[in-house]
Amino acid sequence: MGDETGEDTRVLDAARRLFAGLGYDGTTTEMIATAAGVPPSAVEGGKAGLYRAILEDFYTAQMKMFDEVEAGYRSDGGDLHRAVDRFLDFYLDHPEGLAVWLYRGLLDAVDVEDVEERFRRPLTHRLFEIFDTLESIPDPETWISAFSWCITGFLNGGILTRETDPLTVADPAARRRFRAFMHRLTGWASSDGP
Repeated sequence: MGDETGEDTRVLDAARRLFAGLGYDGTTTEMIATAAGVPPSAVEGGKAGLYRAILEDFYTAQMKMFDEVEAGYRSDGGDLHRAVDRFLDFYLDHPEGLAVWLYRGLLDAVDVEDVEERFRRPLTHRLFEIFDTLESIPDPETWISAFSWCITGFLNGGILTRETDPLTVADPAARRRFRAFMHRLTGWASSDGP
């Protein structure tokens, strides 16, 4: 049948794309197998196992990025905009991970328990640890939430324009425009208002 590691990777990638596009509840094991080009019996761990593996991979990547942001912030002399850029670069390049969590917030995969305790809460605690080392931002809970809302909105809807379709994350000019806005948002947060 071929290389098992390659097959496992194809199955995981197919599941990630489907969960990001259709949600966990809208995806079947058969759909994952078809998208990966494997028989359903090759989907080891089932749909729930793949879901947890995807969340764990994304969690691990985020924690690594958080460590890099914190270390970079210290070595940058406290440049908050560069810290924000590191967050943006990561999340704009990992839209599927955010989409899986977005569906989770819409009551997707409610039968898959313990993922908040294993992945979301430790990540949130780590994020607040980092922000405790960053310059003071009034009401960090709301600022972090607004930052997350903006990224999710940009990834899912782009930038609305008067003349054309929305500018999407695939457009480098749209990314630059969004980044500039996020820098302004960061400035407003750190100055306690626009």
